[in-house]
Amino acid sequence: MRPPAGRRRTLPPGPRPTAVARRVRTLIGAKLILKGYVEQVGGGGRPDFVVAFDPGQSALVVSAFDARTDAQVWRAASEGVADPGPERACADDSQLRDEVGRLLATFPERSSEAGLAEVSSFTW
Repeated sequence: MRPPAGRRRTLPPGPRPTAVARRVRTLIGAKLILKGYVEQVGGGGRPDFVVAFDPGQSALVVSAFDARTDAQVWRAASEGVADPGPERACADDSQLRDEVGRLLATFPERSSEAGLAEVSSFTW
């Protein structure tokens, strides 16, 4: 499914990023860097793919979209890691780390022959 033309390929955020969302973003970025990708920051150039994630109340969903075509090229979802909401101050860091690691285990390494093999940079 492609988003409407000109629209950013992100999952709808809440009014303000939660502490869990900030930690999940950091963990996803670190895993992608370990897989050989570079986070593109600022306006210089065009990233190869855009990462979107949603640490919702019942699942963590991570998607990657081709920045040129807007096509979704990868997706993973996991139940069990949830944003604890206001009633709990923080989610367990080791649980978040483990779950992000499990989800991104299926994301292709930059040097692999998978569909994203030529991709070198990502953004949010």
